[in-house]
Amino acid sequence: MFTDNKGLSLRAANRHYEEIVALGTGAYTLAIKKIQNEISRLQESIEMNELSTQRLRLQLDTGAVDADGTIATAIWTAERHVKRSKESIRKLNLLHSHVTSLMRIPDNRYIGRVLFADPISVSSNGYTQDWAIIKLRKGAFSNDFEGNTLYIGMSPICLITTLLFT
Repeated sequence: MFTDNKGLSLRAANRHYEEIVALGTGAYTLAIKKIQNEISRLQESIEMNELSTQRLRLQLDTGAVDADGTIATAIWTAERHVKRSKESIRKLNLLHSHVTSLMRIPDNRYIGRVLFADPISVSSNGYTQDWAIIKLRKGAFSNDFEGNTLYIGMSPICLITTLLFT
């Protein structure tokens, strides 16, 4: 079924580097847009909650009775949402700055290279079997990285991390 797919032997891997990039150009652009969209959504939420707070305070200032505390609770809730949204925006701006300053160039998103890849095949239950051993680039992950799974798209790809850092 995969006649032109020969895999990648250890010897061939030493001659032909197949780099693994954490985010391709399209995925990188999409990630930046999602961060920007979330910031915009949070800014709109802040505006709505601030308007709601002003409206509710005006009701109290003009003599509205709040015997059961409904208005005060609504003001407190809206102010809490504003505070949380502002903190989320602060964190998203930090992430955006980090990603756009350090990861703009694809070379900065490389996490390693293919060390060995078996030819693609089909299992007995009809699923594609496509696996590789990836030699991870030292520094591609933080020192506290404890996992052995990298998610690309919606499916997990297991990586053996022990002794494979360059």
